[in-house]
Amino acid sequence: MVKGKGEARVAIDLSDEVGEINRNVYGHFIEHLGKCIYGGIWKEGDLDRGVVDLIKGLDPPILRWPGGNFASGYHWIDGIGPSEERKPKFDLAWRAIDPNAFGTNEFIKLCRILQAEPYICVNMGSGTAEEAANWVEYCNGPAGSYHADLRVRGGEAQPFGVRFWGLGNEVYGDWQIGHCDAATYAKQALEFAKRMRWVDPAIKTVAVGCDDPQWNWEVLRTCKDQIDYISLHKYYYNPDYYERVAAPLEAERSLARLAATILAATGERRVKIAFDEWNLWHPEAKLENGLNQSPVLADAIFAAGIFNAMHRLCPDVHIACFAQLVNVLPLIISDDKGARATPPYLAFQLYGRHAGSTAVRVRTACETYESKAWGQMRVPILDVSATLDKASRTVSIFILNRDVDREVECDVSAIGLERGGKAELYELNGSGVEKPDAKVSRGHIGLSERFSYTAPPHSLTVIKQAIAG
Repeated sequence: MVKGKGEARVAIDLSDEVGEINRNVYGHFIEHLGKCIYGGIWKEGDLDRGVVDLIKGLDPPILRWPGGNFASGYHWIDGIGPSEERKPKFDLAWRAIDPNAFGTNEFIKLCRILQAEPYICVNMGSGTAEEAANWVEYCNGPAGSYHADLRVRGGEAQPFGVRFWGLGNEVYGDWQIGHCDAATYAKQALEFAKRMRWVDPAIKTVAVGCDDPQWNWEVLRTCKDQIDYISLHKYYYNPDYYERVAAPLEAERSLARLAATILAATGERRVKIAFDEWNLWHPEAKLENGLNQSPVLADAIFAAGIFNAMHRLCPDVHIACFAQLVNVLPLIISDDKGARATPPYLAFQLYGRHAGSTAVRVRTACETYESKAWGQMRVPILDVSATLDKASRTVSIFILNRDVDREVECDVSAIGLERGGKAELYELNGSGVEKPDAKVSRGHIGLSERFSYTAPPHSLTVIKQAIAG
């Protein structure tokens, strides 16, 4: 990179709205894998309070479960009823014994504590449409039918009201139980969705999508009247820091391509995108160690880039789930030292707490660098998004400086800001991009419709201020 101080011009017009941000883009994912559930969220026959309290600190809007690959071999009936009567089963996805101690009721209990929307992924690998419809009945049916009465006998008289249901997981891949081609999946997904909706017409269904436009086209053309979302999963890693923090732009490009396929295949934008698995996957995370890794500041910068991209794509991306919450490629680590947050956890907090419900357009002019790992593209050193909260009449500006060494002097024009006010300032940073010692510093900055701000190297800054009017 060029030495010295970087420079950037940022233009924000608070009247130029991109669209409404669905808060479910700050969502999460837990799977029966490694020590995410057992040894993480669930310990000694109950939810681990230290872990749950840390999750509560994220105010998670939606939580996806039970997988992931695990879902393609999971039979929900094995995980209900008295705990002493549940039988351990061998999980073919991760080749481990699952004790079935954490099932549907335990998942709903967790979601209630977190005040998060439950999002259940059904088994389209070894499962059947009847099994999936029965699961909807168990969760959402009123008392009086067989499967709903199983729930009632377990102490839950009122339906759970699970709205979001995934129609399988990654069946386009040969690593998945039930691997098949697009035409086969689309016909099966149509039947699953139809029978599940017959039980509860209010549910929202998520079809399996991927980076292959032909797969997505087939699924959308066949299932468009029975699905509400189509999914995309993306994992990245590169030993070069600049390539890692460029990866969100590749994700943005993939999501935009999927949005274009939705429009072309259906003639409308009713079907939305569920970006329901995304993360950096470090080389140290192996199946033998339960996909455990130690996130560093670069992971937080990567996450901030994903959020800025989702702000720009908010008309199309309505769900996103970080994979995963605890111990597996984690936001939270729980071991014999206790439960503790990682650097990307702090990025989640900043966006979850300060992003408003409306994204506004941002134009940025700054130095760029070339990324080759994810296809030829120019990557801006500075990545900025801005949101409005119309209820509290505040604007939040998210300034991401990817440069590992240099601060960037930002000349910001923000039409509509309150003049002469003191803005809140939050800075996420650390001693180095490959170190885990990130923290958030707080301060204030004087703002007007035109102001200067110097973004420190390898940092995320949030500036929150009242708007004029």
